[in-house]
Amino acid sequence: MKRTALALMVMLATTSALAACPWRDDFVSPMAKAQPASLFEDITLSQPMPDIVAKLGPASREAGSGPHVLEWDVTDGRVLFVSTRDACGKPLSLGFRSSAAGAVEGAR
Repeated sequence: MKRTALALMVMLATTSALAACPWRDDFVSPMAKAQPASLFEDITLSQPMPDIVAKLGPASREAGSGPHVLEWDVTDGRVLFVSTRDACGKPLSLGFRSSAAGAVEGAR
């Protein structure tokens, strides 16, 4: 009985957490414009996704399957990518890549 009650509490807590933080459609916009490189300097792995999107605006595209990978175009031709599991969490990784070659530079 105690195990069943504990399992039910864990399931309810997990469901509540997922419902409270669904993936947000406003994180990505095909109308997003390239941003200056200086805007991306303060983005770190310790920031939750809503804070990153609030600072940068919506990403240009979502490229991931499994973890979400959001991509922002930079006016110098690079692309910032941010990989995350959920809308409220902190990134799993982030870095820049060349938009032409797809090579990753400075990934964290």
